[in-house]
Amino acid sequence: RVEWPAPGITYHHLPMLDVLPERDEYVEWAAPAFVADRYTDMLATGAPAVADALRVLADPRCHPAVIHCAAGKDRTGIISALVLGLLGVSDEAIVADYALSRDNMTRMLARLREERPDAVTGIKASAAAIVAAEPETMHAFLSRFRADHGSFEGFASGLGLSGAVGALRSALLE
Repeated sequence: RVEWPAPGITYHHLPMLDVLPERDEYVEWAAPAFVADRYTDMLATGAPAVADALRVLADPRCHPAVIHCAAGKDRTGIISALVLGLLGVSDEAIVADYALSRDNMTRMLARLREERPDAVTGIKASAAAIVAAEPETMHAFLSRFRADHGSFEGFASGLGLSGAVGALRSALLE
């Protein structure tokens, strides 16, 4: 927890994985089944960070909040799906929310190409993986999530966060 970039703004660095994918994996990162498997892996290996993120988001003193990762789609998508699920949002709405990332990632890449022409080679190599936010990916992830954890509440309980669920709902629902 660090106050950054200005007083009153607190930054929580909560890494869910140690290493980003290698360049030779980028092609696979556009395939929904592969990505859903990676999301499941990230959720398992990043459980302590996920628990910390949910604790922070359940604290109304931490609002408003921004959730972000390197690009803002994969790890952000996992945390967003969990929060929305804990709030009782339907799977269809969670999937639709996730799929919005495709247009945002496309705009982000266009801006990077314009602002950082020196990075175009790296961007081209990873563009398909960056913009891939297929509804099938989130559907598959949610299906695997339910198979592994039963429910969002069951997942939170397994992390020792049963009380945080009520606090999250109180903080974010009207």
